[in-house]
Amino acid sequence: MHRIINLNALDADGFTPLMLAAKHDSSQVLAKQLVERPGLDLEVREPKTGSTALLLAIGAFNTIAADVLVQHGANPRTRDKLNRTPLSIALFNASLKIANEERNEQTFAFFRSILPQAKEDLNLRDDRGLLPLEKALSSFRSLAFARLMLTEGLDPDTPDDDGCVWLSYLGELSDSRTIDFLLARPGVNLNVRDRDGRTPIIRWVNRPFVDGSAVKRLLEDSRVDVSIRDNEERTPLMVAAANGCAEGVRALLDDPRIDAQATDSQGSSALELATWRKIAVESRLWDVKEQIANELKPTSRRNIGQLLGAIRSRNKEKRGSSLLTAAELTIEMLKAHAQHQRDREYYARNDRV
Repeated sequence: MHRIINLNALDADGFTPLMLAAKHDSSQVLAKQLVERPGLDLEVREPKTGSTALLLAIGAFNTIAADVLVQHGANPRTRDKLNRTPLSIALFNASLKIANEERNEQTFAFFRSILPQAKEDLNLRDDRGLLPLEKALSSFRSLAFARLMLTEGLDPDTPDDDGCVWLSYLGELSDSRTIDFLLARPGVNLNVRDRDGRTPIIRWVNRPFVDGSAVKRLLEDSRVDVSIRDNEERTPLMVAAANGCAEGVRALLDDPRIDAQATDSQGSSALELATWRKIAVESRLWDVKEQIANELKPTSRRNIGQLLGAIRSRNKEKRGSSLLTAAELTIEMLKAHAQHQRDREYYARNDRV
């Protein structure tokens, strides 16, 4: 009497034999199972995360196993409980700078192979709100991703669900080649507004840290309208100041088209917004320092959770200090610019006299 083994059944850890083969890069074993066991279910899910064998293979950088699964009918558009897809996992892995360059290249090749079938997943956010398209365009492979997506017929000027175009996602780049690549396209709209009314230049400076050379490169294009305001009636300079974006403020103040005295819908100028930003950062930093002081109080025992909490608080303190430095620099630049304007007006009046 032969014992019948159900190869689609989950083990105590929630994996099928197929999943284990995919996860541990046993591509030969996996291919043998698929050929000799035609009844295997490729879409069985691991209960905890909802991952299939294909998702597990890609997550472990096992692209040979992933290729075998797709060739045998695995769904390239499946999703796990975190809303991750084969395309998004491959894209994120290919965007990582890892020591094993060959593995990285293989992952990019797998992304390229499934892109025609799964390109709609580029605009599918995961449970953390991460957008694959944004990750692709802000990674060190930005230009390669952009060229590849263009060959698949994707339009860089078609707004996504947030009203953003490809250019909207390039503010973190220190490599201007992708920016130049998109700016060279005929008919490119440099002033498209997202659902918050933000143009690409506003989105770029809507964060504390940005590559100043990227902002300057975009401002060099005369088609960029720096007078456009978002839904809060804020100009690019106001948004940069409100976020303590020192490099963004520096680049914008160098543009003669910028009106540094303009105010938003609440009557606040860029300098006032920068000052409030500094106060808010100082307040948060003070709270973090108090938390650290409490965590470092002598106790008879410390568990791993307390130690990890102390480490996280130290990291918050370090980031808070960087944010405060950026906010202070922003205020200094705005004050210096205002003084320079007053000096120019003073000398202009005296020259007329």
